[in-house]
Amino acid sequence: MDMDRDFLKKRRACLVGIGETEQGKVPGKSSLQFHSEAAKLAIEDAGIRKEDINGVITAFSFVDQTFMHCTTFAEYFGIAPQFYYTSMAIGGSTAAWMLAQAAMAIHAGLADVILCVRGDNTLTGLTSEGMIALIKEMSHIELEYPYGLLTPGGYALFAQRHMHEFGTKSEQLAAIAVAMRKHAALMPNAYKKEPITIEDVLNSPMIASPLHLLDCCLVTDGGGAFIVASEEKARNMKHKPVYIKGVAQESTHQYISQAPNLRELLMTYRKAADKAFAMAGIQRKDIDVAMIYDCFTITVLMSLEGLGFCEIGEGGSFVEGGRIELGGELPVNTHGGLLSQAHLGGMFHVNEAVRQLRGEAGPRQVPGASHAVVTGNGGLFSSQSIVILGNEP
Repeated sequence: MDMDRDFLKKRRACLVGIGETEQGKVPGKSSLQFHSEAAKLAIEDAGIRKEDINGVITAFSFVDQTFMHCTTFAEYFGIAPQFYYTSMAIGGSTAAWMLAQAAMAIHAGLADVILCVRGDNTLTGLTSEGMIALIKEMSHIELEYPYGLLTPGGYALFAQRHMHEFGTKSEQLAAIAVAMRKHAALMPNAYKKEPITIEDVLNSPMIASPLHLLDCCLVTDGGGAFIVASEEKARNMKHKPVYIKGVAQESTHQYISQAPNLRELLMTYRKAADKAFAMAGIQRKDIDVAMIYDCFTITVLMSLEGLGFCEIGEGGSFVEGGRIELGGELPVNTHGGLLSQAHLGGMFHVNEAVRQLRGEAGPRQVPGASHAVVTGNGGLFSSQSIVILGNEP
């Protein structure tokens, strides 16, 4: 489908409620418990009843494997999504694309109040052997995995190539981790708040050269949810709505051995970003805050280039000097992101964008924030989801 600028205006979809559970190491709770707690908080935030929900989108659980995840959750939670329900699994692209999927369902008239929810007990419910079994799925079972390529190694290859082609430095990647930690220190439910320096990042254990431990995202327990509603329904809810204004998606490969060269890869990302900005009817300079998927520091750097906030190859210099920190030119992941707040596939990137556009981010608030971009990244930079949000229609 070729979605033009007017697509999302024909029946506008809005974010009307958000919810987050405790994050970090939370023993004794299942994936479905985290789902339910987050859903309850989002429903309360929207000021509705769970009976008002007529659509459900879930993601997937690393721990609780269910064949029909959305209906399993709905029954557990005590709702019947009679008009629209689905589960999604496109890795870290999932959360951002839940927004797009919900907007498209509302546009089609399939539902008008859709709950998007994800939760997991990954830290306490999954063994190290189980985690390795999961991350090896990112590698081709015959051509890559037998030679030791796991997810950190794949992103390390991107980082090495970026350094080779453009002169990017480890210190520049470390600046991204430092910025995320500064923001997490201001986030009440962040798992990691202790201050870190560039030297701390560079002195942390090497995971896959050139990526150190502090270049890598967290593994956590927790749940997150957001509710998308039609503009008509949103008028009667608790908060001023946040509008979904532009969406786009792209993919160039599944396995890294099939990926195009770095410049071609990022230019494909750029074309998708151009489509999202055109649909939203705004320019890059109109974005006040960016919620960029940050499974590794190199992901943020490459995404800034792909989104068009800087030229390809200039991401290293772009992140220096506090430019992506609060008070900088483009604050990124003001909640701390996957690197320091928590890991739940980008659900909290969406929620933080909503808080910013509502003006409810407290000490993390970007003054006058009116537009945000949220991204998701799945696989080994294999799938990109881009959503642009605004606090006015």
